[in-house]
Amino acid sequence: MELIWSTVLTVWGWLLDHLLYINLAFSVIIIFFQRRDPRSVWTWLLALYFVPVFGIVFYLLFGQDMKKSRMFRVKEVSDRLNLPVKSQEDIIRSDDMPEEMMDPMSRDFKSLIIYNLETSGSVLTVNNQVQIYTDG
Repeated sequence: MELIWSTVLTVWGWLLDHLLYINLAFSVIIIFFQRRDPRSVWTWLLALYFVPVFGIVFYLLFGQDMKKSRMFRVKEVSDRLNLPVKSQEDIIRSDDMPEEMMDPMSRDFKSLIIYNLETSGSVLTVNNQVQIYTDG
């Protein structure tokens, strides 16, 4: 029993000695590595620095989003949004472009079209009508 008590006191002393560094590490994690609302970031930072020991405990218990379903939901939405880009990129790379996309300009700028698809997800569209408004 005395060994356990001395171990707890040693760990507690180490935590108190290194509390500033622990809070600094959690602050960096909260600010730079988690996508949060700025209000919640400030709330957790205030909790860490004004209630140091309990702030760490509260952050570890309540500040972490333990739901993996959120991560998978974001992945599903991302995959659904990238489907047109991926399908058009496959068509252009396989040289089976439909007739409406076979104009000389599409063939001449094939590398640029693929570049736009890969970098920004810009899907090529053809036969667009543009109306210019000059009266604001």
